[in-house]
Amino acid sequence: MNPTRRFTRRSLGYLALALLACRHPAAAAVGGTDTILAPQRRTQWNPGIPGGIPSMTTICATINAATYGNGTTDATAAIQSAISACPPGQVVLLPAGTYATSSTLNIDRGIVLRGAGPALSKIKLAPVAGAPVVFIGLWSSYAAPVAVTADVAKGATSLTVANGSSFAAGDILQLDQRGETRFSVLPASSSTSATTPPTW
Repeated sequence: MNPTRRFTRRSLGYLALALLACRHPAAAAVGGTDTILAPQRRTQWNPGIPGGIPSMTTICATINAATYGNGTTDATAAIQSAISACPPGQVVLLPAGTYATSSTLNIDRGIVLRGAGPALSKIKLAPVAGAPVVFIGLWSSYAAPVAVTADVAKGATSLTVANGSSFAAGDILQLDQRGETRFSVLPASSSTSATTPPTW
C-alpha cells in the first residue's frame, strides 16, 4: 500500500474522531466534586459598564494638528497637559494627523481621548520608549488594607468596612479572604517547600 495514502486515511480517521468528540463533549457534573468552585461560592459574571459606554460630546481641548500632528514634533506634553486638565465626562480631541510621542500618555480619570478616525488620527510612540502608547488607570497605587467587618453575601453590591475614609469614587478595590483552609498559597520564596503551609 502507498505510505502516503495510508497516512492520509489514518489522518482522516483521527479528524473524524476529533469532530465526533466536539459534537458530543464530555459532560461535567455541575456542583459535583470535579468542579473548581462550589455553587455557593460562585457569582454572576456581568462585565462591562451598566447602561453601556457613555457618549461624551463636550470637548474640553483640541490639540493643534498644524503644530503637533506632523509626525515629527513631540506632542507628548501638549496631549498630556490637555488630558490632565480635562474635567471628567469631557473629550480631548485629536484632529486628523500623526502625533509623535516620546513617553506614555496617562489617562487617570473618566475622560475620552478621541481622534478623527482610526486611519486619520494616529499616535506614534518612539520605539526607544519601550512602553505602552496610552495607559488608563492608576493600578500601581495601593492604599493601606481595611478590614471587612460583616459577611458579604453572594451577589451583594455593597460591603461594610472598619473605616471607609480612604475610599474615593472611582477607586478599584481588591477583596482578599484570609484563613481559607481548603486552599494553600505558598509564599514567594523559592526556598519554600511545596508541602510547607503558608503563614498568614
